[in-house]
Amino acid sequence: LVVSCHCQFKSGPLFIKGTNVSLNVEEGASLVAAFGPQRWPQITTAVGSQRRSCASGHRPCFQDFIVFRECDGCSLKGSGTFSGRAVELDWYLLRNLVKNSSRLNASSPNMLTVVDSSDFTLSGVTILDAPKFNVELSAVTRAEISFVNITSPWWTDLDGKVQQPYNTDGIDPGAGSSDIWIHDCYISNGDDSIAVK
Repeated sequence: LVVSCHCQFKSGPLFIKGTNVSLNVEEGASLVAAFGPQRWPQITTAVGSQRRSCASGHRPCFQDFIVFRECDGCSLKGSGTFSGRAVELDWYLLRNLVKNSSRLNASSPNMLTVVDSSDFTLSGVTILDAPKFNVELSAVTRAEISFVNITSPWWTDLDGKVQQPYNTDGIDPGAGSSDIWIHDCYISNGDDSIAVK
């Protein structure tokens, strides 16, 4: 699939599965979250969470934005942009970080989750404003992540105080993943840049 226009596409969660499937978002094109927590789909059961990682095992959870699952040789490439619109859609605000509690009734979604896959490539794209982790790898064998720009902006709460984008890890290779090569990436966020879990 190639997105090559100078335009913005709004989308709900995307699922990619198979062999040698590639999503290419070219320069000038953007794929952004269509809606916020009030309308974003949730997963509440263990069976449901098997179709998505439910970041770090939390349930209930909001469905991740882009999920590559059981993929061999799949890729996400291009010079385009992916945005979770976390500030605009109130993901951070509803987490009510000032009081260290959450007004959300489920764990926020990752921007990109790769699960039970091998030979995955993530290259060239910009990932902005993720509600939670930007990239999470779970049970992935052989992956290369390169020339990726990950930026999670600071935001202003209802009291006018500037807050960090809490729990927006840049890249998390974990849960049995191996042979992961991360290089030439820019990461600016409010948590771990790269966290091996």
